[in-house]
This record gives sequence, structure tokens and C-alpha cells, in this order.
Amino acid sequence: MFMSVIFLTLNSVFETLSESLMPFFAVKFCFALIKKTILFYVLMQLLF
Repeated sequence: MFMSVIFLTLNSVFETLSESLMPFFAVKFCFALIKKTILFYVLMQLLF
């Protein structure tokens, strides 16, 4: 019971945070994705 209350509180806090930080995280995620793609491409060029 106690754990579920904590979980619900954390969940609502996280939702509020993610709504305010969503653009920031989206940009960060895009950059990470681009970097991974470039790294993968470079590795493929080196291997084959």
C-alpha cells in the first residue's frame, strides 16, 4: 500500500516534469539518435 502511494506520487511528479521538459528531452533524444546513426554508419564503413 505504502509503495503504491509513493509510486503514484512519483508518477505524477514525473508526468509534470516530462510535460515541462518534453521539448528538451525530444531535442536530446534526437541528438542521441543522430549520433548513434552516424557511429553505426562509420562502423559499417570500417567493417565492410
